[in-house]
Amino acid sequence: MTTMVLQHDTDDIDAVAAALGQMYPRVRFDPPRAHVRFQADIRGDEQLTVARLTMGFHAQVTVEPQGVFTSAMLLSGGLRTVHGDGENIGGVVFGQEETVAVYDESELLVVNLPEASILRRAVRASGADTGVLRLQGHHPRPEHAALWVQAVSHVHQSVVRVDSAFENDLIRTAAFDYLLAVATSALPFEVITRLPPGTGSGAATVRRAVAYMDSHLADAITMEDVAAAARVSPRGLHAGFRRHLDTTPIAYLRRARLTEAHRELLEDPTRTIKAVAEKWGFSNPGRFTRMRRDVYRISSDDEHEERSDSRNP
Repeated sequence: MTTMVLQHDTDDIDAVAAALGQMYPRVRFDPPRAHVRFQADIRGDEQLTVARLTMGFHAQVTVEPQGVFTSAMLLSGGLRTVHGDGENIGGVVFGQEETVAVYDESELLVVNLPEASILRRAVRASGADTGVLRLQGHHPRPEHAALWVQAVSHVHQSVVRVDSAFENDLIRTAAFDYLLAVATSALPFEVITRLPPGTGSGAATVRRAVAYMDSHLADAITMEDVAAAARVSPRGLHAGFRRHLDTTPIAYLRRARLTEAHRELLEDPTRTIKAVAEKWGFSNPGRFTRMRRDVYRISSDDEHEERSDSRNP
């Protein structure tokens, strides 16, 4: 297995754009007007890429990972990321789709893992044969983020930065498997298990539609919007979902929104059901409540206790 080591230390803006392009095939760079200082140490192989980046400037960069799951850990400086479902400042960020990042004298540790490898492990853990990954939000719970930071830091310091370990295929593969295990255990993934194997155009259309809907769950989108993002007609979109997921685009969107609403109610029991339902596009709180009870097996007594606990600390 061939290893890769790329190092950059430059103040040339074109070299910065080229270096970022080595990590992501689609990069849009809004160059800074002030002095640029950029350092990068990028190491990896066909399975794993770990990069330590010093973005010594203030600029906006839009990246679109293709076939990889990417994680960025802020070590120092400032970082603001914008996704379809909101934005985040600092911390640990994960993504599968287009992300806008605003750097401000940022030092980062970035990890790229093949989406297919995470999918295989996650699907196997779910007991299914095939499936597709859906990232539920871009920021894990604090305890899960801490576990991921610890794992990445250990691999970076003990394997990636140690030449004898990095050049050993057995050690490097073990480190890759370790990060895969942590990713599938700690990160906010949901496995949809009905997508058949293959990389045909129909499956790709469904994946584009799923990515678009997942990035706009709180927005008032239409099926025409989804079809346009998937580069297919509304009829073709419906047929693709029926064939590959055995559902409809509207049903998928409703279920994904229900998942986010349920997660929000669990994480913040002070929120009212009506407010959370409306936020995620459910105009009828009663219908939302019935759907949530059916899907998550919540009884009316459990729901009453869940809300009562928040009012009686």
